[in-house]
Amino acid sequence: MDLSSLNIEELKALKRKLPGELSRRKNAVNAEELADLRSRAKKLGYKLVAVKKNTGKNAAPMYRHPQNGSLVWSGRGRRPTWVVEWQNMYGKDMSSLRI
Repeated sequence: MDLSSLNIEELKALKRKLPGELSRRKNAVNAEELADLRSRAKKLGYKLVAVKKNTGKNAAPMYRHPQNGSLVWSGRGRRPTWVVEWQNMYGKDMSSLRI
């Protein structure tokens, strides 16, 4: 497609339509691929089950600040500043912060 022949309004309209069209096509391809995988699995005697992507957003808090209960940490990822500061002041044992 030669975009140089389009005027600014036509380019803006194309820009607005593009995300929706990309999404529709991606969904169609994904549906075709899923159907193909299900067919192959069935031929081999397997059943496909949905797999949920783990986003890490649902981790329950494991540690709570003793003076400020709104400060919590799941124990995953980088230690928050309040945990590091608490460890520096009171030592390395975090068992007293455990919920």
